[in-house]
Amino acid sequence: MHYFRTRPWRSRPGSRFEYSNVAFILLGAIIEQASGQDYLAYVQQHVFDPAGMVDSGFFEADEDTPNLAVGYTFRTLPDSARGQLSARTHTQLKPFKGNPAGDSVSTAPDLLRFAQALMAGRLLQRSTFDLFRQPINVMPAPPGSQDRATPGLGLITIDSTHGHPVGHNGGGRRYHHLFIHGP
Repeated sequence: MHYFRTRPWRSRPGSRFEYSNVAFILLGAIIEQASGQDYLAYVQQHVFDPAGMVDSGFFEADEDTPNLAVGYTFRTLPDSARGQLSARTHTQLKPFKGNPAGDSVSTAPDLLRFAQALMAGRLLQRSTFDLFRQPINVMPAPPGSQDRATPGLGLITIDSTHGHPVGHNGGGRRYHHLFIHGP
């Protein structure tokens, strides 16, 4: 916590959007303090279980997890070996277990269950959901598109001619995801 107290703010809280893994780690510490539970257990009990997400969780990097997609990388190989050796699994690049800033693991069917539970009000009260969608900053539309994204306090809303779906994106070392669900 000393790190957080000694760093200068880059902007006034609530004045603009700037993603920060550090902020999510701090949020995880707040959740642990307020709930009296370990963060990973809290997410299991209050998100994964109520949403019916049976194939999602925070798994140890070295445990055998059924149905887990494994990525591959050349990153740990010397440049001279890249054309001669096969890529290695990315597990040695992952943290041992996820944390509030990421590295939970899920499946496409479980993400659909999450979206359905979120939209049905089983995970958040509607007022909290609306607060998470409330725009903090408007990102311009990509060239040739009329769609624009408005990041909120956890969810991104896409303003498009096809509606206003919500989602979140993220990624790590050489992988990325984008999850969008239309109400």
